[in-house]
Amino acid sequence: MDNFFDNKTRKVGDDLSLSVSKDAKVRVSANLFSIYGFEALKRQLKQIDSFHFIYSTPTFLKEAKEKKQKRQFSIQFPAERAVAGTEFEINLKNELKGRAVAKEAQRWIEQKARFKTNTSNRYIQPQTIIEYHDNAFFYNGIDEFSSAGLGFESDNSMLRQIIKVPDHTAAKQAIQQFDDVWNDTESLDDVTEEVSEFIANLYKENSPAFVYYLTLFKIFDEFLEDITED
Repeated sequence: MDNFFDNKTRKVGDDLSLSVSKDAKVRVSANLFSIYGFEALKRQLKQIDSFHFIYSTPTFLKEAKEKKQKRQFSIQFPAERAVAGTEFEINLKNELKGRAVAKEAQRWIEQKARFKTNTSNRYIQPQTIIEYHDNAFFYNGIDEFSSAGLGFESDNSMLRQIIKVPDHTAAKQAIQQFDDVWNDTESLDDVTEEVSEFIANLYKENSPAFVYYLTLFKIFDEFLEDITED
């Protein structure tokens, strides 16, 4: 029971806040990454050694010819939009806080994090692995690195099962498998620069991207209120 989380009565984020220690190496594969997931654990994440994140589905992809040109973002997937915050993080969003969180997250990425994306049609299981010194363990079932995915905000899940595997031997095997995928240049592309630039655009003064997302989530929030009233 101690290693089972449903993000309702037991939140996996609470366990991570106690488990992520200084100089840890954190490996994550998930559907999406949100700056508010970073904010929820920023005290711990600022002290880690490294953060490797794999988008389990193609995200922030560009054609090779586009990479040679001036970067222009074409946000096509929910996972890309979710970097600025998911639909379940509406109450965290306001212009002042959003810019501050984005700026802090972008600076942290430059120092600690790398992002890669799955470019294939092959399945990558969501997992979060923590390794430090001679200890290692991992979580299965954290499908998004956001405040909602960590259990700090409510989402629309009816049934969620996140399991912590404290077995050191199993964790070492998980690390080896993750690193094998991480180093597979045929199946993954490095999108660290794309993620970092997208976040940087969020805190620029009068950023069109930031205004767009504030407006988008305001409309969504009003829509939810109308449904509730009906």
